[in-house]
Amino acid sequence: MLALAHATPELEDVPLAVTVGNLAARTLYRRAGFVPYGVEPRSTNVDGRYFDTEWMLLHLRGE
Repeated sequence: MLALAHATPELEDVPLAVTVGNLAARTLYRRAGFVPYGVEPRSTNVDGRYFDTEWMLLHLRGE
């Protein structure tokens, strides 16, 4: 999927969200070039338990 993003000239960035504490996913995304830029506290509620979301961004072109 990232190959398609890189091949689309109009696309400059790819954002994604990962649950804070999901180390495997976060590691995978960091290796792919994503960088964290913010945390949204208590963004997801599952069975009364809240989870924070970390937002990450992959810059494809530009700055």
